[in-house]
Amino acid sequence: MEIKGVFFDMDGTVADTESLWRYIIDSISDRFGLDFTFFDRVEDGYNLAMADALKLILEENGRYSAELEKEILDEVDVLYETALNGKTFLIGGIPELLQTLRDRGIVSVLVSNSTRRQAGMILEHYGLSHLIGFIVAADDVARGKPDREPYCRALELTGLVPEEVVAVEDSDTGEKSAAGAGIACIRVRTNTPFEAYDLVRERLNIR
Repeated sequence: MEIKGVFFDMDGTVADTESLWRYIIDSISDRFGLDFTFFDRVEDGYNLAMADALKLILEENGRYSAELEKEILDEVDVLYETALNGKTFLIGGIPELLQTLRDRGIVSVLVSNSTRRQAGMILEHYGLSHLIGFIVAADDVARGKPDREPYCRALELTGLVPEEVVAVEDSDTGEKSAAGAGIACIRVRTNTPFEAYDLVRERLNIR
């Protein structure tokens, strides 16, 4: 069946945000006394949506409250916006790939465990907003990756069926999410310039 949509993860596949998230985690760990090494013991813990990760940590330490959760998440957004420039980098080949897909009538969708605001900031910062047809972010679903819901939501938005779509992911968490929705996945290494570009071109036979 002809491929009509490519669903991209954001962190590590479209933009290198590793340094940004390390800075954010260190900052909120210091300010709020949180120990994120808890996720060394949790499968795929570091790939969870921040809200899910934060709730787990606060519950683990008997500190959870809706007020504290909101305060910390608000601080995360502030840190994300202020440190975006200089601590993120665009993955090589992605702008060209997104433009090629658009030229061929193939819809590109961002399916991310980041929030909609964070995804929007990345796309605007790198001038990619006009190349993305839809965004499915952490605050658009009840359960983020590795649950299948984000990819099922992306299918609903596009009106496509799983056989018409490929996903581009760099983690087990994302690959499980795509597989749960019945979508084939192109697995790339995190933050690897041009790898997604080359693998998607090969899969779609784009010369």
